[in-house]
Amino acid sequence: MALLHHMEDGSGLAFVWQDGRLDLVQPLPGGIYTELYDMSETGVAAGTSRDVSFVQTPVTWEGGSTQALGTLPEGFASGEALTVSDNGIYVAGYLLPETPPLPDGSLAAAFRWDATTGFTLIPFPSPVFNQAGGMSVNNSGLVVGFADAGFAWDGVDFFELPADPRDVNNAGQVLLIVGAEVYLWQGGDLGDPLASSLNVFPTGLNDDGDVIGTGVGLALLWYGGDYDNRVDLGDLGLSNSSFARGISNRIGGEPYVVGRSRTAEFGSNVPFIWHGGPMLELPLPPRATQAFADDVNENGWVSGTDEPGDDGVLWRIRTTPGGGPPPGAGPPPGAGPPPGAGPPPGAGPPPGAGPPPGRGP
Repeated sequence: MALLHHMEDGSGLAFVWQDGRLDLVQPLPGGIYTELYDMSETGVAAGTSRDVSFVQTPVTWEGGSTQALGTLPEGFASGEALTVSDNGIYVAGYLLPETPPLPDGSLAAAFRWDATTGFTLIPFPSPVFNQAGGMSVNNSGLVVGFADAGFAWDGVDFFELPADPRDVNNAGQVLLIVGAEVYLWQGGDLGDPLASSLNVFPTGLNDDGDVIGTGVGLALLWYGGDYDNRVDLGDLGLSNSSFARGISNRIGGEPYVVGRSRTAEFGSNVPFIWHGGPMLELPLPPRATQAFADDVNENGWVSGTDEPGDDGVLWRIRTTPGGGPPPGAGPPPGAGPPPGAGPPPGAGPPPGAGPPPGRGP
């Protein structure tokens, strides 16, 4: 797992911190600015390189090297890569036309890219104002996002979703809130509702179909999307104060779940981790008054931010509740940017664009 953030020294460069090393993300030749938005578990990051004319080029970064995705399709001038699949094969983002708008009236075009096919524009069946909404792509190349409305595209079929996607997993399940109900959509089938969104706010999904959320101040996990098979993750001292943010795939029958809680009324937010036992407090970094744990992987790495300063934080879980080390030896690459990471004003995507789905409050 790595931290993606942006230097605050005026250099205009993004950086990657992993395995105890900080790497500056250099722009393409002639560039002055870089930003990374997402990173795969294989160490491939997706982002942008900007030149002096504010033209942005979608790029990937891997092992210290920044590479353009390739020649843009005819009629397009710039764009950004917003997300990358866990396996590092698929990248998704948006492109801006040389002369806006596009013939169908859209301000931007959503794309999926891989090294074999190159750029493929996502074929929206009807004109939309903005195709550059927040996106995510899974290991099979399924792209989900919002473009005036939620959508999913698997490389062949385009699906209009009944709501904006909250998260997507590598099994092709998409977490949705439709009206007052929570659903797991898959392959065009909405299925039966999992729970009422009046009782729980879902925030994440793993490849096993386990869903995390918060209900009346309680962090909850329901296994396999079965709300009747749910567990209250507890709190760190103050009742009804826990919020689940990130979930890993199952390790030893249980996923890691991370988030925040409070130890006392009017107290600061304290990061937590849960793995089948009591909720455990993660230590605050030096000089931090509170912190937020936002993501976790199967190897026991947790990423988040702290305050004041909004600095990126990595925690390493040295032992599992059973006493042994988490699976995986050294720190594996891969993690998204901390909440709020993104280009400075004027440098980002067009209105409506945002982070990949699943980054809830």
